[in-house]
This record gives sequence, structure tokens and C-alpha cells, in this order.
Amino acid sequence: MNTGSLQILTWDIADSTYSFEVTICFQQLATKLDFYAECDIWRQFGRELQTFPLSLTHEVTLQIQQAEMALELTAFCYDNEGHAALRVMVNDNRVQPGPYRLEFAIPTDIGGLNELGRKLAGWSLHAYDEFYGEFHTS
Repeated sequence: MNTGSLQILTWDIADSTYSFEVTICFQQLATKLDFYAECDIWRQFGRELQTFPLSLTHEVTLQIQQAEMALELTAFCYDNEGHAALRVMVNDNRVQPGPYRLEFAIPTDIGGLNELGRKLAGWSLHAYDEFYGEFHTS
């Protein structure tokens, strides 16, 4: 069953700096956030997701913190049977009348997180590019 999605649109700004527009959906919830960052943030997150979980308490986190916004994605196991989810936390003080804060978790299979990691780690960004991944449970 499809439980959510991650879409990343990119625009090359200079050298290895990109503008990212990230849209994350879960059931009726959706959040969209744009920011500037180095392209390697997604590859590093992907490499870490490929080996998730090393234990039931292991977490993999992507954290982007800028002056008036923050995005945090955390893969974690939420029970002793190894069920996993991706926690999404967004804080955007640029939105008026703001602030805009949203937190939710998308249940997903561990294999799906590993596959998302493989795709992100191998993603060779281009000047204008798009990445799309879905989350599933059995």
C-alpha cells in the first residue's frame, strides 16, 4: 500500500549549490519547502538510508537548518518488530502570517527506505532535475 511520497525539484545555482523544492505527502497531509543547499546532502542521506537499521534504536537523519526555516527527515523503527517510518518536521518562519510548523510520520517498509537510499545516493543532479520516491507498507 502506498503511504506517501517525496518529490524534489532542483535548480542549479552555482557550482555545487542548488535550489531545492521539496514536497512530502502523507495521506491528506502535504508540505512544500524551498531552500538552498549543497547537492551532496541528498547523497549522504541516501548512503545512510541504504544500511538502515543497524539496530532497533538506529536512526538516520537529514537536517537542514537555515535562518528562518528547518527541515528534518528521520528514519526510525517504532516498535520491537522493526516496523519503520520516516518522521517529517518542517518549521518555516518565512510564511506570513507564520510561523508554519508541521510534524508527521510516514509508515514504510524498511526495504523501501533502503531503496530510497539507493536512489538518492545514486542521483546525479543536473541543472534542472526531479527526484520522486514513494513510501509503501506491506
